[in-house]
Amino acid sequence: MEDIKRRSNNIIIHGLQEERDEVEDGESRKKYDEEQLEQVLNAIQCNDVSVQSFVRLGKYGGAQGTTRTLKVATASEQQRDKVLAQAKKNLHRTMAFAKVFIQQDLTVKQRERRRELVQQLKQRQAAGETNLIIVHYKIVKRQTPRLEKSA
Repeated sequence: MEDIKRRSNNIIIHGLQEERDEVEDGESRKKYDEEQLEQVLNAIQCNDVSVQSFVRLGKYGGAQGTTRTLKVATASEQQRDKVLAQAKKNLHRTMAFAKVFIQQDLTVKQRERRRELVQQLKQRQAAGETNLIIVHYKIVKRQTPRLEKSA
């Protein structure tokens, strides 16, 4: 529970380009990441979100072409939720960020549980079931919007 609370304000950004400079200068890479993060937040209309800190996860690979994940700490859970909701709606409309994915920071156990659910979901979809989604660690049928009949 402590680990979940520690991660409660964090988001994880996958696929955000990393600067490929010849010089091993961490400061210029950090500045580039800050600019990229600002562009992403602008693209998803989250200019008012306060970023406490951000860091690339893993070892820098240089010019090998690997892109490390970016962990971003927001000021509150509400701001994290806003970023996640806006990213779901607006992120892939921008061609520059078509391969960028934003998700909540999960613990190792939560990621394993989620991975198992995704596998089950794919199996059920391959078996012909449709309109399935994962909600609160359960696979459920997506509800269709109900149209109210006027009298």
